[in-house]
Amino acid sequence: MPSTIHPIVWLQETSAAGRSRWLNFRKPERILQTRRLADILPALEEMDTAVRQGYWAAGFLAYEAAPAFDAAFRTARPGPLPLLWFGIYRAANVHAAPEWPGLEYFSHPDAGLFAPPPSASRGPSAVISRAPPPWRASVSQPHFHRAIAAIRGAIARGETYQVNYSFRLRAADPGLITPLAQMAPGWTSAHSCFVRRHRNCSSAATATASPAGP
Repeated sequence: MPSTIHPIVWLQETSAAGRSRWLNFRKPERILQTRRLADILPALEEMDTAVRQGYWAAGFLAYEAAPAFDAAFRTARPGPLPLLWFGIYRAANVHAAPEWPGLEYFSHPDAGLFAPPPSASRGPSAVISRAPPPWRASVSQPHFHRAIAAIRGAIARGETYQVNYSFRLRAADPGLITPLAQMAPGWTSAHSCFVRRHRNCSSAATATASPAGP
């Protein structure tokens, strides 16, 4: 039975030839999510089975899920988001769009349930009607440089071979301004996503704008 929760999920994919499109995932049949490391691999196996049966899967796997694959991996303490969250969708509920739908689409109370209206398909160059709130880093610049130096030293000493260092960029979100919309004016990404697990604007959203390939 399809899930009664209607998340907003948009994924951008770009072919080797440079052709880009957005995929809008609507009305998942079910949702796989967990906050427990022990449930990560079984959930991925369930997702793989569904994909082999012709379903589509879209969602995210948190960095903090790494110890599920190798106990030697160390991560920060998990935050409020699930370690794994994926919607399982019928192929008929995955719709392609040539452009990012724009702010108007995400301000609609039923966003994620229906196709965006033509007036909302203005692409990444969509103009934001009001200035977005400023982003504030969770670390100072000196702290950042010290952390990078410490990582390089640990690699040089052979203590680790890779460190995924990150810090938070925070901004007040009045609801209509989404992370990807704020990045839109300088958009150069080829593989991006926007995932809001619940359609109400007060829920947390996960957004990326990556220039790297899969």
